[in-house]
Amino acid sequence: METRTFIGVPSALTLLPPPWSYANMFTRTTIITIMLLTAIIAAGYIATSNPSDAQQPGTGQRATFMRLKLQPVKDILEAIALEDFDRITASAERIHLLSLDESWMVIQTDEYRRQSDEFRRSVAVMSKAAKDKNIDGATLGYMQMTLNCVRCHRQLRIPEQ
Repeated sequence: METRTFIGVPSALTLLPPPWSYANMFTRTTIITIMLLTAIIAAGYIATSNPSDAQQPGTGQRATFMRLKLQPVKDILEAIALEDFDRITASAERIHLLSLDESWMVIQTDEYRRQSDEFRRSVAVMSKAAKDKNIDGATLGYMQMTLNCVRCHRQLRIPEQ
């Protein structure tokens, strides 16, 4: 490895890992993947939202509850990027408690219950990984939870037959 010097004194840059190291590439790739997933979900939510929902009975309350669920999810994304395991765990606990609220059960079908159970399992996986200080496991749990959100929202958009 070439040692950089400035007037015979080794440069501090030789002490830093190269910017292309595998750890830096993995972290950058993980953060970019999470950000893209979040952007795709947000774009889908915006594209499918109906402006007349506010006038329909009960949907204003549902929208408020959905926004309440969204904040801890955003907090987890930021905490994963910062590797703040305590914050990941705390936000996962808030999401879990929200999933137990009666407002969560928007429709009473077996499929919706199954989706809710899957969601809770992914939150538990993420929380356990955060407690174990496993950023990769927490990231995978977050991605699984996000996929469960998308699947559930798809289920909600299917017209009742």
